[in-house]
Amino acid sequence: MLVIHDDLDTELGKHKLTDKGFSHKGHNGLKNFGKMDFKRIKIGISRPSSWDSEVIGEYCLSKFSMAE
Repeated sequence: MLVIHDDLDTELGKHKLTDKGFSHKGHNGLKNFGKMDFKRIKIGISRPSSWDSEVIGEYCLSKFSMAE
């Protein structure tokens, strides 16, 4: 299985391929998978300039701006 997901710690538009066996590292969308026994492609969305746990959820689910 290959999972493609967003990643706050990767620069906007960049991507990383990770091997199986890594943790979800706090990603809510991956927590329910349990054991991370699959490869992932992480697509960078960068972190907002000011953020807390409430803002992160809204930020991750928001649409990209025209500039992005």
